[in-house]
Amino acid sequence: MKKKEKSYLRQIYAYDEADKSYLIDLSLDKYEEIFNDWDAGPLKKKAMNP
Repeated sequence: MKKKEKSYLRQIYAYDEADKSYLIDLSLDKYEEIFNDWDAGPLKKKAMNP
């Protein structure tokens, strides 16, 4: 990545020096917004029997 690109990205996103990664914050009204209604593989919650 070019130095100019890195500088631009650090102005927009938070940067974690320890992980050398960018942090993108999301704000959702509903938790369901992170899932796609067209996804054929929904997550299923199952009870565990001891």
